[in-house]
Amino acid sequence: MLANLINPFWRRDLVFRQPVLALVFASLVTVSAVSQETSPAISIVSMEIPKAYTPDGDGVYNRVFNELVKGYDGEIDIGFYPSARYNRIMSSRGGDCDYIATDNTARWKSSGVLPDELEFIGPINQLHVVAYIPIDAEDVRSPDDLKGLSLASDVNLLDTIHGLGIKETFALQSQPQMLSLLAVNRIEAMIGYDFDLDFLSREMSLTDKVKKASVRLSTVSDGLVCFKTERTKQFRAHVRERFKALSESGWLADAFADY
Repeated sequence: MLANLINPFWRRDLVFRQPVLALVFASLVTVSAVSQETSPAISIVSMEIPKAYTPDGDGVYNRVFNELVKGYDGEIDIGFYPSARYNRIMSSRGGDCDYIATDNTARWKSSGVLPDELEFIGPINQLHVVAYIPIDAEDVRSPDDLKGLSLASDVNLLDTIHGLGIKETFALQSQPQMLSLLAVNRIEAMIGYDFDLDFLSREMSLTDKVKKASVRLSTVSDGLVCFKTERTKQFRAHVRERFKALSESGWLADAFADY
């Protein structure tokens, strides 16, 4: 099995301060997205999860992926993308699989991708959409308590919060940036996945400045999502078997024990 990380870590400053490098990055993204039909490799579309899943890292989701594909004798290309590009690739069927994805395959329906076209393999982990607030703020117990607050949201959760009548002040892909803003009271709340925010708040030493509110806005499971095509058939079968083995052996539970 050959797994290739075909894209460098996306840095926002490449867009504005280094246009030549930004052009190179865009070219790499285009190659990976349009070469699906001619490449023998299974293309995996990804977004970074800081410290947990990165292009050159050893985070828990990196380790899980490596175990899921262990023994697969085909080639795999993994591309890390900013949110907007990731969404365009998946909605245009420019990749074979999405990792790490949620079990909400219906989210792609508005882009013309029907749930029946996709297979979810998981769950790897269960996630709750939560709010983080300043350490001295009054608890948030319901979605209504968030309305009217100055808040930031994970850009991938806008459909979730809009469906609850919550309006973000701004949305970002960077959870560390949002946590930093919350810690200095630049915003009154932020919305994201509990796995990301619980882990990052500890890693960033912010537990004395921010806290998780009581409210839970949604619950999802994550895993691997693939288009149900002939080219992915063998890969999907392999990952299903590996997932079953890792789950039944307790390896998956142990992998997340420290998070």
